Amino acid sequence: MIAVIDLGGTNTKYGLVESGKIIVANSTPAEPQDGLEKHLNKVVKLINDLCKDFGKKISNCQGIGLLSTGTVNSKDMLVLSTNEKYDDAKGFNFKNWALEKTGLELRIENDAKGALLGEYHYGAGQGSDNVMMITFGTGIGTAVISEGQLLTGSNFFGGNLGGHMIVKTGGRKCTCGARGCLEAEASGWALPIIAKEHPLFSSSSLKNETVIGFKEMLEHAEKGDECAIDIRRHCFQIWGEAIVSYIHLFDPERIILGGGLMNSADLVLPLFEKTIKEMAWSQGKGLQLVKAEHPDNAGILGAAALFKNEDKAYYPLTFEQVYKPTIWGGELLQKLPRTLPESSMPIGESWEIVDRPDDQSRVVTGELAGKSLRELIQSDPEGIVGDGHQANQPFPLLMKIIDAGQDLSLQVHPDEETCKYIEGAEPKTEMWYVLDHKPEAEILTGIQEGVSAEQFRKSVNDPNIKDLMHSYTSEQGQSFFIKATTMHAIGGGNLIYEVQQNSDTTYRVSDWGRVDKEGNPRELHVDQAMACLEHTLGNKKPGAHRIMPLAFTPLTHNSELKRRQLALCEHFHVEEIEFEGAITLPVNTGTFQTVYAVDSDLRIECGGKSYAVKHGQTCLIPAKCGECTVYAPVKSRVVSAKTPA
Repeated sequence: MIAVIDLGGTNTKYGLVESGKIIVANSTPAEPQDGLEKHLNKVVKLINDLCKDFGKKISNCQGIGLLSTGTVNSKDMLVLSTNEKYDDAKGFNFKNWALEKTGLELRIENDAKGALLGEYHYGAGQGSDNVMMITFGTGIGTAVISEGQLLTGSNFFGGNLGGHMIVKTGGRKCTCGARGCLEAEASGWALPIIAKEHPLFSSSSLKNETVIGFKEMLEHAEKGDECAIDIRRHCFQIWGEAIVSYIHLFDPERIILGGGLMNSADLVLPLFEKTIKEMAWSQGKGLQLVKAEHPDNAGILGAAALFKNEDKAYYPLTFEQVYKPTIWGGELLQKLPRTLPESSMPIGESWEIVDRPDDQSRVVTGELAGKSLRELIQSDPEGIVGDGHQANQPFPLLMKIIDAGQDLSLQVHPDEETCKYIEGAEPKTEMWYVLDHKPEAEILTGIQEGVSAEQFRKSVNDPNIKDLMHSYTSEQGQSFFIKATTMHAIGGGNLIYEVQQNSDTTYRVSDWGRVDKEGNPRELHVDQAMACLEHTLGNKKPGAHRIMPLAFTPLTHNSELKRRQLALCEHFHVEEIEFEGAITLPVNTGTFQTVYAVDSDLRIECGGKSYAVKHGQTCLIPAKCGECTVYAPVKSRVVSAKTPA
């Protein structure tokens, strides 16, 4: 469901649209004299009242689609010019306003382009990828879709200023400042001026009209009034010639005509078709001239169509795990409710969410089942990952479960600076959360105080190198933040949930003398590993890597909901949430969120549907997923991760 706002010069239309159908629509006076923000706040309140009538709230909406007069930069959501309508819209931060007032994402477009989008997706433009719309109203608005794409141009008014095409050299002054524009010579606002300037006006029945518009002009012409007949001839000649120029410029296969003039479509269409046949290249063969299907609500539908791409299903995604047999793999993973593949070596890692050239997570449920994470991101990078993400960029994190049956190697990962000097290296900062462990299991992380990089290098072949490391006895629920260039090792008997940068670069300095079945040791990378340390430390003594105690801090509003920050850095934010019953996750934060079920099965409700997340499973909630509520049958913990927005 999309909340929609169409800022008109006289009235603002607003309403709710779902799947291309208007649920409800209404209007309110525009009131530009009171300022844009005050008016928008009023409209949001009215939309919220509409939501209540349907047993919903505005936060249930997927977003706000807004149309504005003037030139609109839809990419950065800015109004660039307004032509004296809502002048305070220029420079107004629509995105922040929407987030602050509603928590929703906002998308904005020019009103004429929005009307075309409404007809293109849901009306007279369906089935054609080269469409133009001309709206004859107070002004004359135009918009163009070419090869299925809305024409934008370098300054965001491509195809949009057809009403300001010069049709008469030195003609009447237009509101835009130019002379002889189509609007100044034949539009709703110009019609009274044209009539009063006509030499026959004083004897015309038009002078008795309080308002002179298209309807009045055509009615009086039909009755034989010579002034009205001449104005009709003048307008239709200019309009027809303008349409011929549009055909030559944009080569549409269909032109949609809208606005008040089309109340007389039976008269208008044949006259335009006659002019096209007489003047257009190839006599306009193949061109369809049609009346707008939604003359009153095309803008409302177009505002909703700004979220048309969101018809791609956004829902909580679970994936098929990618398992990695390793020489040091364990057996604790078998305690989770999942079926492990047969392997000659024990399973050491389960990659829960991965987007790597050689390894891909694939969706297992819903209409996206079978799609790889890479395919989803290429299709809609911002919808899946978040604001500013590009289709060629991989998913920024890698989530995995490590089942250490033996001690993992003593190793280090490079940071961004080290990667500048080591070919093919990828930076990797990570965090660990202890899911389970055997008695006496330990974690090694951080070199002891008083040990220099040089001293450490000399000890890499010494079996007692462990003594140079900080050692921690494993505890369930314990967390460790392993910043890149921190020496570390996961001890045998640990089951670890890991959140890391999307990297597979590891430099081993010791594998504890371990060999494979053929008696071959694994490759070590002492020089690269020491480059990580020496770049960071030189020959200085490293500071201690201490794990700060992290206690639960109950939130003041709900003693049953407890949060614990596990890691906070420029690459990811990770927290543990303990709750009973239900929690609602924040929406439209500009980034994705993952949820790992630590203790029990979960149920996530989103968009009126329910999605299961099994105990020990990781779920990806796309950036544009909307509000999600997580339910647990008993007191449970989840580990949630996201990137900074």
